[in-house]
Amino acid sequence: MIPKLIQRQGAQHIAEVAQVVAPSDGATLNPPYEVLELIPESVCRENTVLPLKLDGRVLHVAVVDASNVMLRDKLSFMLNKDIRLVEYPAAAIRNAINRHYGHKKTESAKLEALSDSDEEEANLTRSGAMQAPMKRKRRDTSDRLDSLVGRASFERQLSSADMLLCGTDFSPRRSWLTRFLTWLFSNGEIQFEERRRDEELLGVQRIPGQDYTPDYGTETMWYFTVEEGQRALLIRKDGRIEVVVGPKRVWRGSSRLERMRHHVAHPGEFLIVRFRDGRQEHLVGPTDLWFDPRIHESITRQDALQLAAKESVIVYSRPAGAEAISRRIVHGPMLFVPAPGEWLHTFAWHGSDGGSQGQKKVAKGLVFQKLWLMPDQMYHDVTDVRTADDAVLTIKLMMFFELVDIERMLEATHDPIGDFINAATSDVVDFCGQRTFDDFKKNTGDLNELATYRQLTVRATQNGYRINKVVYRGYGAPDRLQAMHDQAIEARTKLQLERATEEQAQGLEDYKLKAQMNRATSRRTEQGIEVQTEIELAQKRQEAEMRAKEAERNADREQRRRNAETEQEIRSQAEERTRQHLAALKEMGVDLTAFLTQGRADRVIELRGEGISPHLHLDSASADKNT
Repeated sequence: MIPKLIQRQGAQHIAEVAQVVAPSDGATLNPPYEVLELIPESVCRENTVLPLKLDGRVLHVAVVDASNVMLRDKLSFMLNKDIRLVEYPAAAIRNAINRHYGHKKTESAKLEALSDSDEEEANLTRSGAMQAPMKRKRRDTSDRLDSLVGRASFERQLSSADMLLCGTDFSPRRSWLTRFLTWLFSNGEIQFEERRRDEELLGVQRIPGQDYTPDYGTETMWYFTVEEGQRALLIRKDGRIEVVVGPKRVWRGSSRLERMRHHVAHPGEFLIVRFRDGRQEHLVGPTDLWFDPRIHESITRQDALQLAAKESVIVYSRPAGAEAISRRIVHGPMLFVPAPGEWLHTFAWHGSDGGSQGQKKVAKGLVFQKLWLMPDQMYHDVTDVRTADDAVLTIKLMMFFELVDIERMLEATHDPIGDFINAATSDVVDFCGQRTFDDFKKNTGDLNELATYRQLTVRATQNGYRINKVVYRGYGAPDRLQAMHDQAIEARTKLQLERATEEQAQGLEDYKLKAQMNRATSRRTEQGIEVQTEIELAQKRQEAEMRAKEAERNADREQRRRNAETEQEIRSQAEERTRQHLAALKEMGVDLTAFLTQGRADRVIELRGEGISPHLHLDSASADKNT
């Protein structure tokens, strides 16, 4: 068995991938119903897994290979839980799946019949007593044929049964039973689905990378037909081996034919080819290769290592004929395929006991090959820390860090997480040792400052890391100290509650008094508003009356003015008509004086003279009389 060149795909905890080999009888594969519902039946059958128990976020799953990290990551992604793989035999897992998820009775009967018959045939083969029970074996074999899907798939079932009879170390030479029954019953047609179902019933594990495309050739007692796309080895009686490339029909005679195994690597995979002369080649997919036992020792397929962005691996290599070992860093994103003679650096750092969220760190608890260059974080509890007054505490921290220089990390340390733990512990011990318990509680905010962790930041820089932040998550104390602390807190809380109650009572009284004062002030304000409103109304009323009288006087004055103007205009018109009349009379030669005084004067005074202006004086009495 060739060991995998890439054992792990990423950082993982030993507790999560513990290779626990369970009892082969599968007696413990009886999970409760609520756990079975976590993984669908199709997923269980496709990956040959079975959920066992749920412990918090950790789901224990029975698998065939507990080191299959890709399967663990796949289940963790699908179920959103931490997966812990437990190794069980494949047959036990399949039986448990059929028992818990349901299985057709006919298939169960087939499996039981095949298992019983295989066990009986194996016993007979090992004992060597083949002649006496020949008829019985022939009858049991016929029953097996009837219980299977059909005669068309019998040849492949015999090959699988022959593998079971011969053990895990499969010999190229088939047993006489397989050869005889193939010649007796085979009609040359092999159906792929029936063959696959029969292999599942027989519990045959498929080899990763081997091509299981169905072949439709024929094999009789005298001829062997190699179909197109297939190859076979023609082994002659003298030991010579020839490769037969289909399509071709070969006379077998005394020769023996074996179908060649076809190995395929798809994109993201590669074939590891080991030659019998000691050479080794890695063929990157997509590619294929036919296994030739003359030159090949083994051909296996492995998945290429998927490197995402911000992920790197350390690759060591030693060129052929050289003793010096070189080291290089491969950065993602890419699909990494190691060349022959190359291997990956496996890191073994301190890890959490119980998963990535644990606080207790154990040596070599984190085993991985891929370095993560993105910011990361971890929990860490510093236990048994004494203050200046001998109080024993547990300080809980959360550290955020980032890898910035891989070369420096490789040269300076083999376990940076362990160095972080030791440095952070030293800083916390120094911080608490200088303070009493009360001073510690008052200054816990300093534990959130990077300046407090001088040794941690210096050691991280030496290791090629950068400490981004340290978060103080609280502290724990022994039961007696915690009890006293709880009592003190209870007493202080009680006093604070009483004080708060009294403050509320006094506040209620103050509120009542303020409410009364506010009501009195409101009443006074309302009364002043009412008086002011009345005064304003009286003023407005008086102003309205004054405006009405003023308007009335203005109207009278305006009316008198208009009357006077009208009278004046009438007089002016009358005088104008009089002047026009007098002018007309004057033009006609009428003596206006005589006309105007005619019959109208009470007394006529005539003044006559020449050259001088006459003066006339009338006394007031006569003037009043004349008036």
